[in-house]
Formats: sequence, C-alpha cells, structure tokens
Amino acid sequence: MPALTNDEKETLISFDETPDDSVIFTYNKAWQSNLENRLGLRTTMDNGCGGKEYRVPKKRIRMP
Repeated sequence: MPALTNDEKETLISFDETPDDSVIFTYNKAWQSNLENRLGLRTTMDNGCGGKEYRVPKKRIRMP
C-alpha cells in the first residue's frame, strides 16, 4: 500500500445522540500519544497504516 499524503491523514471525532462513547480516529502521533499517555486510553483498532481508533466516554469530549 502506498504511503498516505498529509491530506489523507485525518483526525475524526464522532458520536451520535445516544449516551454512549464517542470514537476518535487519528493518524496524528501527538494525538495518539496524548490519548494513550495522558488520558490512559487504549486503542480499539489499529489500521496498520498509522491510524488508530479510541473509544472515549462522551462526557470527556468538551464542546468548543
């Protein structure tokens, strides 16, 4: 598989109206480090190309 361009390396935060978890998917190494080391989250999926997914309780996501 060819390397991804920076335009293709996204960070996505998604959730619906249920009271469950939100999902963060990111290629960004700084985000991954912060989610794992500062927040103690574990990856729920690694796509093998540098992208990782995390589940986060929605109450931890702050509105801008």
